[in-house]
Amino acid sequence: MSCSHQMVVSNDITDNSVKELSQRCIHLVPNNDNCFINFLHLDQHIIEFSLKCKDIEDHMKLVKAIDWIYSSNDSICGKIGAKLKLKEIEIYGSDSSAVNQWLKTFNKSIESLTIIETFGTQIDDNFLTKFQSKPKLFHLISLDLSHNKLESIDLNGMTSLRSLYLENNYLKTIKEFDNKITTISLTRNEWICDKNLIWLLKYTKDRSHKVINRENILCKSPEVAKDMKFSQRMTVLETPICGQCECSVVRNKDVMSVNCSNNQLESLPTSLPSITKIVKLDNNNIKHISLNALALNNWRNVSYLHLNNNTIESLAGFERTNLLKNLVALHLNNNRLKEIPVYILDQLSHLDELYLSNNPWLCNCKTVVFQTWLQNHFKNVKDVYNIRCAAALDPDIETKPKNGLYTENADQKFATRVLLRIPKSELCPQSREPIEVFEIINWLVSTLIILIIIKLIYDYFWQKRTGKLPEFFKLNIN
Repeated sequence: MSCSHQMVVSNDITDNSVKELSQRCIHLVPNNDNCFINFLHLDQHIIEFSLKCKDIEDHMKLVKAIDWIYSSNDSICGKIGAKLKLKEIEIYGSDSSAVNQWLKTFNKSIESLTIIETFGTQIDDNFLTKFQSKPKLFHLISLDLSHNKLESIDLNGMTSLRSLYLENNYLKTIKEFDNKITTISLTRNEWICDKNLIWLLKYTKDRSHKVINRENILCKSPEVAKDMKFSQRMTVLETPICGQCECSVVRNKDVMSVNCSNNQLESLPTSLPSITKIVKLDNNNIKHISLNALALNNWRNVSYLHLNNNTIESLAGFERTNLLKNLVALHLNNNRLKEIPVYILDQLSHLDELYLSNNPWLCNCKTVVFQTWLQNHFKNVKDVYNIRCAAALDPDIETKPKNGLYTENADQKFATRVLLRIPKSELCPQSREPIEVFEIINWLVSTLIILIIIKLIYDYFWQKRTGKLPEFFKLNIN
């Protein structure tokens, strides 16, 4: 192999079939230290090289030289050109058109690009994996690196940068830059939304910045943040309860879900991430479900509330709130509910999905209203045929069950029976004695009324026939 040109440096030429790298194949390369080719690897399949140019004029000559090799029909140079793979570029004083000349020819092989001293650069739709700037890039105003394969980017020293386009790359994180970028594009990357990226989450939340497709910037990891918007991830990190519970995005929907099950909570959380639609609070120790006015505002978007397996004894404080009005589904299985007042039942009528089974419902005359309500809303109460009457709790049991079908003062006659299947006459039988007395009184009054009517009719005809008043009126006149 003959390669006498002083600007060509061969690092590895093992295991290759290239016999000669003729001087004539690179005869247009400038003969100075401002522009040279560094051959990284030569073998029978590829010839990898990098290049550096400090002068724009020399750079353009080098472009022509490599382009000539790449497209040459020369018997030697043509073979070389077919194997050329440009891996790295370092260019001084270039503009985007000069750089794109290289990318157009070697767009599938270039992995690292370093541009020094330039004012505006657009290097999109290529295969770059790394971009590095030098401190002298303080004049750069706009940089477009979209549609590449960037895994890292260094913006150090680019103090004049105002517009940055990075969409459709493989970026996972980015160091906080000290410049005043006002326009930025970040969509379709592999962002790891952890504490190291909080600064960027805050940056995109700031409405003073022009963030292109702001609501389409998604996290790819950690798993709990997968497919979460930057704005959603920010509100999760700002909400204290999410440090204790699992706050995630509902797949294919622009809403949040908060799962605080099995957390030994004794009350409803007062704060939630914005646009929270689903709240799961199963298997806790919640006894009351009331919220103050400020907390209710944080719950204004909640439509699905799961409160299974708690110790809720009453829905008092829950009625006439926006939370109850906005709910679509309410799960209250396995609590300590014994009855629901009529005025609260009316406010549950709009629910599409309600679960009430495995509560110690008292079954007596007061329960008839509840039973009637269940009959009218059996399509919405999904477990209506599992709502059973409570059984009396054995007073000798030392450890009382947390919840279930047992309670004090339960009528053992109805124990564990399905409420909806108990006849009303059995649920609230009427005593016979009061009914008989009432019937007697009713009969006497009716009889008396009939007698009075008959007497009036008789007196009327008596007066018409005789012209005399009845004896009753004579007595009163005399």
